[in-house]
Amino acid sequence: GDLDGALARAQKIHQEDARFRALQAVAVAEVRPNGARSARNIANLIGDFEFRESTYGKIAQRAAIFGQPDGAIDTIQFIGDPVAKALAFATVALTQARYGQDRQALVLVKDAQRELIQIENARAKARTQGLMAEVFAETGDARSAMSTAASISNSGLRDVTYQRVALSFAKISEPVLASQSAQQIERDTTREKA
Repeated sequence: GDLDGALARAQKIHQEDARFRALQAVAVAEVRPNGARSARNIANLIGDFEFRESTYGKIAQRAAIFGQPDGAIDTIQFIGDPVAKALAFATVALTQARYGQDRQALVLVKDAQRELIQIENARAKARTQGLMAEVFAETGDARSAMSTAASISNSGLRDVTYQRVALSFAKISEPVLASQSAQQIERDTTREKA
């Protein structure tokens, strides 16, 4: 496509939120043909701090999907908010695990864990922990997956995490571990889905 044209059109949008969304879409699309650095340059045109941080996270995930892990990690370093940064590390870690890059995924989980220390919001912390538990399950580390899921204080988010961990274990042909994870789910309806 014509990303230069799309960028020019996005910058001309008068309504701020719509302009930011358009710039985000162009930045994320820019990753594949021109790399994360070029995408970050577009993201820097977004005037809203939180929206820009969110865009950096999306760029990082997209870079990981397209086999640009260095670009993904470099992009995460531009995120200042600990919540957004932890989520970005965990999301990219899960992407790496799903593409068989277990070692890199586990390094990124450690980065996410370092950011968790700064997060006070229990819900934000639980979202990151849930992704981390999935990474551990995808990489075959059952003990870490289960203990990370168990550490989530919100019972609803903990149940959803156990459900996702069960699915991750099932994907790597570990039916016993999948069943053990599903049995940890407190809510009947969520357990049945798992």
